[in-house]
Amino acid sequence: MMLKRTNELMLADSTSDMFVTAYYALLDTTTHNFTYASAGHNLGLHLPAASSLPETMITEGIPLGITAPARIGQKTLTMQPGDLVVFYTNGVTEAINAEEQEFGEARLAEIVVANRHLHTEAIADAIRAAVLDFIGDTPPFDDFTLVLVKLEAPGS
Repeated sequence: MMLKRTNELMLADSTSDMFVTAYYALLDTTTHNFTYASAGHNLGLHLPAASSLPETMITEGIPLGITAPARIGQKTLTMQPGDLVVFYTNGVTEAINAEEQEFGEARLAEIVVANRHLHTEAIADAIRAAVLDFIGDTPPFDDFTLVLVKLEAPGS
C-alpha cells in the first residue's frame, strides 16, 4: 500500500521527530470503486445519494513518520450516481471564531447536505463562504484545503 511505503521512506530518510498526516484515495472510473486510507488525517465524509446523512470514512491509521511498520487500513466503497465525497484539512473544521468556538464537523456536514445538489466547485465555495462567515474577522490559523469528488448522474 502506498502509505505504508511512504512511511518506510520517511523513516529511512528522517533525522528529526517530524510526522505527516495524509489521506490517500483511488477512484476506478470504470467500476466506480473508491478505495481510501487515512494516515492520521481528518476523516473524509461520504454522502450517498440515497441518504440525508454523511458517513465518516473511518479507517485505521496513524500519522506517517512515527513508527514502522505503520498500521494503516483501507476500505472500498462503490460510488453511485449522486454520491459525494469530501476531504478536508483541519483548517476547515478547526477554524475558530471570536468566541473561540470551532466550526466543527457537524457544521461542515450541514453545509455539504444543504448543497449536495450542486456541482463540486459550488459546494466547495459554499463551505468556504460558511467558514469565512463563521470566523468573521478572526484570522485563520491553519491551511484550508478541500477536495470533493462527486459521481454525476447521467445527463447532469
